[in-house]
Amino acid sequence: MGNAGNTPWRIGFWTIIGAALLTRLWNISDPPRVMFDEVYYATMANFYISGTPFVDTHPPVARLIFALAAFAGGSDGTATFPTPGMPYGSFPYIWLRAASSIAGIISI
Repeated sequence: MGNAGNTPWRIGFWTIIGAALLTRLWNISDPPRVMFDEVYYATMANFYISGTPFVDTHPPVARLIFALAAFAGGSDGTATFPTPGMPYGSFPYIWLRAASSIAGIISI
């Protein structure tokens, strides 16, 4: 029988992974505006990149991951986003959204 017993499991696994990819990455760049908590994450990522001191009461792991993603995307650390709904301009926001999406896919 060999590997034939694993076939339904593999089909189910890849179907779930495919659905996770589709639902998390579909239209990831829309809208090109700051949404909800991105106000804090994008701004704090830029603070880390620029070396600007700030106070945050939460553990820094997620912000550091977003800072790494923003840096990899080419952020120079100068942009701040004080309110939701404002345009991102040249800030690599897709990199931050992709980092969050990939974490969600890996958690599956």
